[in-house]
Amino acid sequence: MIRRGLASALAPARALTMALACASCSAPATCDMEQFPRDEQSLETEERSGSLRLSEAHEAQTLNFRATLGELPELWPNDDMVRGSLPFELGLRYESEPFGGDGRTEMPRLSVLIAQLGAGTPSWPATSNYPGPALKFGSRLFEDCAFGSTHCEAAFSVTIQRLDGAPYPPINVSWRTSAEAQVSVCHALATDARLTLELAEP
Repeated sequence: MIRRGLASALAPARALTMALACASCSAPATCDMEQFPRDEQSLETEERSGSLRLSEAHEAQTLNFRATLGELPELWPNDDMVRGSLPFELGLRYESEPFGGDGRTEMPRLSVLIAQLGAGTPSWPATSNYPGPALKFGSRLFEDCAFGSTHCEAAFSVTIQRLDGAPYPPINVSWRTSAEAQVSVCHALATDARLTLELAEP
Protein backbone atom coordinates (compact mmCIF):
# COMPACT_ATOMS: atom_id res chain seq x y z
CA MET A 1 0.00 0.00 0.00
CA ILE A 2 2.77 2.42 0.94
CA ARG A 3 4.82 1.62 -2.17
CA ARG A 4 1.79 1.93 -4.45
CA GLY A 5 0.83 5.28 -2.90
CA LEU A 6 4.39 6.54 -3.24
CA ALA A 7 4.49 5.59 -6.93
CA SER A 8 1.23 7.44 -7.54
CA ALA A 9 2.56 10.51 -5.79
CA LEU A 10 5.77 10.49 -7.86
CA ALA A 11 3.99 10.03 -11.24
CA PRO A 12 3.17 13.76 -11.75
CA ALA A 13 6.74 14.71 -10.88
CA ARG A 14 8.12 12.26 -13.45
CA ALA A 15 5.77 13.58 -16.12
CA LEU A 16 6.85 17.16 -15.36
CA THR A 17 10.52 16.18 -15.53
CA MET A 18 10.05 14.56 -18.95
CA ALA A 19 8.09 17.55 -20.25
CA LEU A 20 10.85 19.93 -19.17
CA ALA A 21 13.45 17.71 -20.78
CA CYS A 22 11.53 17.65 -24.06
CA ALA A 23 11.30 21.43 -24.12
CA SER A 24 15.02 21.54 -24.95
CA CYS A 25 14.99 18.64 -27.43
CA SER A 26 15.43 19.16 -31.13
CA ALA A 27 12.30 18.64 -33.24
CA PRO A 28 13.27 15.18 -34.56
CA ALA A 29 14.35 14.03 -31.07
CA THR A 30 11.06 15.16 -29.56
CA CYS A 31 9.06 13.18 -32.11
CA ASP A 32 11.22 10.06 -32.02
CA MET A 33 11.83 9.86 -28.28
CA GLU A 34 8.15 9.82 -27.34
CA GLN A 35 7.08 8.13 -30.59
CA PHE A 36 4.32 10.66 -31.10
CA PRO A 37 2.03 10.06 -34.06
CA ARG A 38 2.11 12.60 -36.88
CA ASP A 39 -0.69 14.94 -37.85
CA GLU A 40 -1.10 15.78 -41.54
CA GLN A 41 -3.02 19.01 -42.09
CA SER A 42 -4.38 19.68 -45.58
CA LEU A 43 -5.00 23.38 -46.18
CA GLU A 44 -6.58 25.18 -49.13
CA THR A 45 -7.50 28.82 -49.59
CA GLU A 46 -10.69 30.17 -51.05
CA GLU A 47 -10.66 30.22 -54.83
CA ARG A 48 -9.57 33.41 -56.57
CA SER A 49 -10.89 34.01 -60.08
CA GLY A 50 -11.24 36.66 -62.75
CA SER A 51 -11.01 37.36 -66.47
CA LEU A 52 -9.04 39.48 -68.89
CA ARG A 53 -9.20 40.43 -72.58
CA LEU A 54 -6.35 39.96 -75.04
CA SER A 55 -6.75 41.45 -78.52
CA GLU A 56 -3.36 41.58 -80.23
CA ALA A 57 -0.19 39.55 -80.68
CA HIS A 58 2.27 39.79 -77.76
CA GLU A 59 -0.30 41.58 -75.57
CA ALA A 60 0.13 40.46 -71.96
CA GLN A 61 -1.30 40.97 -68.50
CA THR A 62 0.28 40.10 -65.15
CA LEU A 63 -1.46 39.01 -61.94
CA ASN A 64 0.41 39.39 -58.64
CA PHE A 65 -0.30 37.10 -55.70
CA ARG A 66 0.96 36.52 -52.17
CA ALA A 67 0.46 33.22 -50.33
CA THR A 68 0.97 33.22 -46.55
CA LEU A 69 1.28 30.21 -44.26
CA GLY A 70 1.16 31.07 -40.56
CA GLU A 71 0.80 29.67 -37.04
CA LEU A 72 3.22 26.79 -37.66
CA PRO A 73 4.68 24.99 -34.63
CA GLU A 74 8.07 26.19 -33.43
CA LEU A 75 9.41 22.62 -33.40
CA TRP A 76 9.41 20.89 -36.78
CA PRO A 77 9.57 17.10 -37.12
CA ASN A 78 11.80 17.30 -40.23
CA ASP A 79 12.86 19.61 -43.05
CA ASP A 80 9.99 18.39 -45.26
CA MET A 81 7.19 19.55 -42.98
CA VAL A 82 5.69 22.06 -45.45
CA ARG A 83 4.70 21.23 -49.02
CA GLY A 84 2.78 23.84 -50.97
CA SER A 85 1.42 24.21 -54.49
CA LEU A 86 -0.50 26.63 -56.67
CA PRO A 87 -2.77 25.04 -59.30
CA PHE A 88 -3.71 27.59 -61.96
CA GLU A 89 -6.43 27.06 -64.57
CA LEU A 90 -7.32 29.06 -67.68
CA GLY A 91 -10.31 29.06 -70.04
CA LEU A 92 -10.38 30.71 -73.49
CA ARG A 93 -13.44 32.09 -75.24
CA TYR A 94 -14.19 34.26 -78.27
CA GLU A 95 -16.63 37.14 -77.84
CA SER A 96 -19.00 35.74 -80.47
CA GLU A 97 -19.76 32.35 -82.05
CA PRO A 98 -17.98 30.07 -82.47
CA PHE A 99 -16.86 30.68 -78.90
CA GLY A 100 -14.13 28.01 -78.98
CA GLY A 101 -12.46 26.33 -76.05
CA ASP A 102 -13.89 23.01 -77.19
CA GLY A 103 -10.78 21.36 -78.64
CA ARG A 104 -12.09 21.82 -82.21
CA THR A 105 -12.08 25.60 -82.76
CA GLU A 106 -8.82 27.28 -83.83
CA MET A 107 -7.70 30.00 -81.40
CA PRO A 108 -4.56 32.07 -80.75
CA ARG A 109 -1.86 30.49 -78.60
CA LEU A 110 -0.99 31.76 -75.12
CA SER A 111 2.15 31.57 -72.99
CA VAL A 112 1.96 31.42 -69.19
CA LEU A 113 4.85 32.27 -66.85
CA ILE A 114 4.58 31.78 -63.09
CA ALA A 115 7.50 33.64 -61.50
CA GLN A 116 8.12 33.33 -57.76
CA LEU A 117 10.35 35.77 -55.92
CA GLY A 118 13.62 34.03 -55.03
CA ALA A 119 12.76 30.86 -56.98
CA GLY A 120 12.90 29.57 -60.52
CA THR A 121 10.32 30.30 -63.21
CA PRO A 122 8.53 27.20 -64.52
CA SER A 123 8.72 27.06 -68.32
CA TRP A 124 5.38 26.01 -69.74
CA PRO A 125 4.93 25.26 -73.46
CA ALA A 126 2.59 27.48 -75.44
CA THR A 127 -1.03 26.43 -75.46
CA SER A 128 -2.47 24.60 -78.42
CA ASN A 129 -4.24 26.33 -81.32
CA TYR A 130 -7.15 24.01 -80.49
CA PRO A 131 -7.48 24.38 -76.71
CA GLY A 132 -9.93 22.44 -74.60
CA PRO A 133 -12.21 23.89 -71.90
CA ALA A 134 -9.55 23.92 -69.15
CA LEU A 135 -5.83 24.68 -69.47
CA LYS A 136 -3.94 23.69 -66.32
CA PHE A 137 -0.66 25.03 -64.98
CA GLY A 138 0.93 25.21 -61.55
CA SER A 139 3.87 25.99 -59.30
CA ARG A 140 5.31 24.84 -55.98
CA LEU A 141 5.12 27.09 -52.92
CA PHE A 142 7.12 27.63 -49.70
CA GLU A 143 10.21 25.76 -50.90
CA ASP A 144 12.43 28.43 -49.31
CA CYS A 145 10.60 28.37 -45.97
CA ALA A 146 13.37 28.27 -43.34
CA PHE A 147 13.51 25.23 -41.08
CA GLY A 148 11.69 25.96 -37.82
CA SER A 149 9.84 29.06 -39.10
CA THR A 150 6.38 29.78 -37.73
CA HIS A 151 5.48 32.02 -40.68
CA CYS A 152 6.22 31.61 -44.41
CA GLU A 153 5.34 33.76 -47.44
CA ALA A 154 5.55 33.30 -51.20
CA ALA A 155 5.17 36.28 -53.56
CA PHE A 156 4.71 35.40 -57.21
CA SER A 157 3.34 36.71 -60.48
CA VAL A 158 1.43 35.03 -63.30
CA THR A 159 1.96 36.57 -66.75
CA ILE A 160 -0.49 35.58 -69.50
CA GLN A 161 0.59 36.58 -73.01
CA ARG A 162 -1.18 36.20 -76.33
CA LEU A 163 1.26 34.99 -78.97
CA ASP A 164 -0.80 35.19 -82.19
CA GLY A 165 -2.56 38.22 -83.68
CA ALA A 166 -4.70 38.52 -86.82
CA PRO A 167 -6.68 36.88 -88.24
CA TYR A 168 -7.78 35.68 -84.80
CA PRO A 169 -10.34 37.97 -83.11
CA PRO A 170 -10.03 39.16 -79.48
CA ILE A 171 -10.38 36.52 -76.77
CA ASN A 172 -11.56 36.55 -73.19
CA VAL A 173 -9.35 34.60 -70.81
CA SER A 174 -10.90 33.39 -67.55
CA TRP A 175 -8.63 32.23 -64.73
CA ARG A 176 -8.99 30.65 -61.33
CA THR A 177 -6.55 29.52 -58.67
CA SER A 178 -6.12 28.65 -55.00
CA ALA A 179 -3.14 27.91 -52.79
CA GLU A 180 -2.74 24.45 -51.26
CA ALA A 181 -0.42 23.16 -48.52
CA GLN A 182 0.30 19.99 -46.60
CA VAL A 183 1.70 20.50 -43.09
CA SER A 184 3.13 17.49 -41.21
CA VAL A 185 3.69 17.96 -37.47
CA CYS A 186 4.03 15.81 -34.34
CA HIS A 187 0.67 15.16 -32.75
CA ALA A 188 1.79 16.57 -29.39
CA LEU A 189 3.03 19.81 -31.03
CA ALA A 190 0.19 20.28 -33.51
CA THR A 191 -1.24 23.75 -34.09
CA ASP A 192 -3.96 25.02 -36.42
CA ALA A 193 -1.89 26.39 -39.30
CA ARG A 194 -3.50 29.03 -41.50
CA LEU A 195 -3.13 29.56 -45.25
CA THR A 196 -4.21 32.68 -47.17
CA LEU A 197 -3.93 33.85 -50.79
CA GLU A 198 -4.13 37.53 -51.73
CA LEU A 199 -4.39 39.14 -55.15
CA ALA A 200 -2.69 42.52 -55.47
CA GLU A 201 -4.65 45.27 -57.17
CA PRO A 202 -3.28 46.11 -60.66
